[in-house]
Amino acid sequence: MVHRRTGAACLVAAALSHIVSALLWPSGSEGDTPTQLAAAAAHAGRTVLAAGLDMLSWWLLVPAVVGLVAALPGRGRTLGLVSAVLTTLGAFAVTAGTMLNVVAIVFGRRHADPALYDAIKHDAAVGVFVVLLLAGVVGQLLISAAAWRGGLVAWWAPALMLAGTVATELVFAESTGLLTALGYLPVLVAQVTVARGMAQQPAGDRVRDPEPVAAH
Repeated sequence: MVHRRTGAACLVAAALSHIVSALLWPSGSEGDTPTQLAAAAAHAGRTVLAAGLDMLSWWLLVPAVVGLVAALPGRGRTLGLVSAVLTTLGAFAVTAGTMLNVVAIVFGRRHADPALYDAIKHDAAVGVFVVLLLAGVVGQLLISAAAWRGGLVAWWAPALMLAGTVATELVFAESTGLLTALGYLPVLVAQVTVARGMAQQPAGDRVRDPEPVAAH
């Protein structure tokens, strides 16, 4: 079992890794297919580093949620366990996406037909990983929900997590750089808040009812 403070540190590190990743993506990474391939080929190092940090941010969520479950009382633990499963699935999906970015670099350098890259991205096997990524996003949302259910954070932490997720996955889905990083800030605040609750209020340290005094 992951220690609660180790999990808390992983939770903060995950959010920071994602923000740095967003700032590193080269311009054009979210454009049409020819633009993506050209950007990946022209900035191979930044593409690999950005994709690697994005993948790292997801894998850091796995021990983070395990540590959260350890810090939760009975309330919220079920949500925490569901979150652990879903975020793990999301981490596997992002790992597959990282490999796709490497393919983009190779295709861009060899001036391959963009239609071939599109065919790979829209293959049914890749579609499975898209579903797993969506499951991972739900799992990330459940992190703060589980912490709120367990009494570690106030109601606004899940609200911030939801706002940041909507901003990054919908509003700024086609953006890179500063806009994406700014959109993710609510998630950072929410995860820092959960991490603080994990570190300061473990279930085992909660105030217990006083033991009855035996009559003499």
